[in-house]
Amino acid sequence: MAVGSDLPQPEDSNRQQSGLLILNGEHIRLPIMLKPVKDGIRLEPAGRIYKYSQEADGAEHENGFAHDAEDDSFNPGRRKRKKNGQASVRFLESVGGDIDESLRFGEITVLFDGHPPVILPSATEELAFCEQLLSAQPSEQRLAELFTGIPDTTWKPAMLGMDLDAGTRSWMQSRQRSIVASEASNNESVRAVQLLNRFQYPLTVLGMLLGVLTLGHML
Repeated sequence: MAVGSDLPQPEDSNRQQSGLLILNGEHIRLPIMLKPVKDGIRLEPAGRIYKYSQEADGAEHENGFAHDAEDDSFNPGRRKRKKNGQASVRFLESVGGDIDESLRFGEITVLFDGHPPVILPSATEELAFCEQLLSAQPSEQRLAELFTGIPDTTWKPAMLGMDLDAGTRSWMQSRQRSIVASEASNNESVRAVQLLNRFQYPLTVLGMLLGVLTLGHML
């Protein structure tokens, strides 16, 4: 696939992008298309570029990708550049695919130029993220825990200075309510099971006693 072409669609491409995507402190409206370009991944139609590369990821270029059919045996430097270029495009396709998949599953994805995507994997982390961003005084320590591996000099200016517009705030509040309601429902289910277990043994003993008494009367 050439640089600048669309990423291949995932198997669940019928699922709409419903997550939250933030690039360097800016909320990117969905849906988007992700296109590998020279400097990273272009987000269309937003017109933004997530500047990221295989070098930034710390990965090696020599990943065993096949050589082009064209014979470069007398130009090893050119052959290596081709090989590296192929690896770079495939790498960006993989990263873009992960971002697209996370958005289709409704997850929160935060991008900082030069660093791997931060995809919040759990409801607990999503709730903490929304709570901190909606707070008038967000906890830097809690946010630092969410952005492990991202330098403070990168995430602090972007996230602490993020201006939440009405749409972004509404999305976070809705997600916050959904998670809280889900946790409350789960807690109710746990309490119901605990209550049932608490009375299960006495009821079992009572049933045995009634059985014995009934048998005694029959005799």
